[in-house]
Amino acid sequence: MSKGSVQKDVRYRESAHPAHTMDVFLPAQCNGAALLFIHGGGWRGGSKAQWQALAQRFTVMGYVCVCATYRLVPDAVFPAQVEDCQAALQFLRAQASTWGFNAERIAAIGSSSGGHLAAMLGAMPDVGRRPHALVCLSAITDTTLAEDTPDKLRGLIWNFAPQEAAHDNLRALSPVHLWDSNTPSTLLIHGLHDDTVPCTQSRRAQERLTVLGVPAHLHLLADGPHGFAYGLPHQPEESEQYKALRAMDAFLMQTLCPQG
Repeated sequence: MSKGSVQKDVRYRESAHPAHTMDVFLPAQCNGAALLFIHGGGWRGGSKAQWQALAQRFTVMGYVCVCATYRLVPDAVFPAQVEDCQAALQFLRAQASTWGFNAERIAAIGSSSGGHLAAMLGAMPDVGRRPHALVCLSAITDTTLAEDTPDKLRGLIWNFAPQEAAHDNLRALSPVHLWDSNTPSTLLIHGLHDDTVPCTQSRRAQERLTVLGVPAHLHLLADGPHGFAYGLPHQPEESEQYKALRAMDAFLMQTLCPQG
């Protein structure tokens, strides 16, 4: 199957800021669904290029894929990153007819801090603007600094949301405290060897979503470190990490392409 076409640095906001761009991967034949990839990097680093290999893989499978970047700490702090990702999602949805997918069949996918931002899209006040599904890998879902929060993660959260941290208002950026019964179906993938974002973050997220009545699937990797997501397409098929990729395949097909 043809890999389709690629459009680099498409601007998704009416702004001259260099961060307000996305790379667009269009399939030769669309299956009707789209994926929004949000990179990690502690809200202070990272690049949309991190997702390129995975986006190319899913494009071959028929998905429209976009990899967005956003403003970073310290130049911008919360809620700038959330606002940028909301704008990227809105732009993607507006291109549905042009790019040939269904605007109601979009999944937001993110790793680490990108997983946090994807999860925040599932808590947008306007339910109609939320994505249809979430995939959160090694994701930060509770920013309220629980006792098991590593010092490094505590520092990242303080730098990301200094005002909220100083005023004990970290629930304002904590998906597990913002989600409701209309939060999209969610796949959580986490490595048991993650020493940056404890896997308890995803365990608690699944518990919270289950209480809310939201379909939530948790896939744990026995050998998974932090930040494994970007290398998934290159793993041996018999590996635990490749099994996580197959879990993504099944989840996305079930939630976005039920007739596929």
